[in-house]
Amino acid sequence: MPYAEFSDPQSLNLYSYVRNIPTTKVDTDGHCAGDGTNCKNVTVTGDPPEQKAPPTAITVTNPDKSVRTGTGPIARITYTVKVNGKGVDGVKITETNKDKLTINGKIVNQSEKIEGSGTTKDGGKFGDDVGLFRPSDGSAKGTAEGIKFWNSVKTEKVNEQTVTMTFPDGKTCTCTETRTITNVDSQGNQTGYTLKTTQPVVQDPTKKQP
Repeated sequence: MPYAEFSDPQSLNLYSYVRNIPTTKVDTDGHCAGDGTNCKNVTVTGDPPEQKAPPTAITVTNPDKSVRTGTGPIARITYTVKVNGKGVDGVKITETNKDKLTINGKIVNQSEKIEGSGTTKDGGKFGDDVGLFRPSDGSAKGTAEGIKFWNSVKTEKVNEQTVTMTFPDGKTCTCTETRTITNVDSQGNQTGYTLKTTQPVVQDPTKKQP
C-alpha cells in the first residue's frame, strides 16, 4: 500500500475514500489518503518563455462588460498547473499585478490596478495576455496611428505577477513570476517587441518563507 500511512488505520482501508471524511477532503487522482494538496508538489509552467509581441489592434472587455479599443504590443502565455506531474482542472485562479512602465527612459505611473480570474481546464491550463494598451477609436486610421506610436518609442514594461490558486480540495498555493515586454535590447538599441517571462515559483502562503 504505497499511499498508506501506517500510523493512521483509516488510510489502510483500500475501500475507503479520503479517510472517510468526504465532506472536507477531496482525492483528485485516486492516490491521496486525504491530506489534500501540498504546495511542494505543485508546479506551474508558462509557455512560451519568450515570444514576439508586435503592436496590433486590441479590444478589452472591462469587469463591468464595457469595451475599450486601442493598440499595443501584446502576446499570450499559456500556463499549466500540475500536482505530482499531473494537470489539474477546476483550480480557481486569481491574479494581481504590479507594473513598472518606462517610455523613452522615463518611468510612467499607471493608475489602473490590473487583476484577473479564471479556472484551469484542458489538463490544468489557463491563459493570460500580457501587453501594453493605448486607447484609440478603433478605426483603421486610429489603429495605424497607435501602431506607429508604439514603434516610435523605446518602451519597457516589467510586470510582477502573483497568482493565487485554490484547488478543488480547498488548498491555496501562490506562484510569482516576472514578465518583461520591451523593444529595447541589452545594448539599448530599439528592436521589435518581445515578451520574456521567468518560470513561476510556487509557495505555500500559510508558511513563512525564508
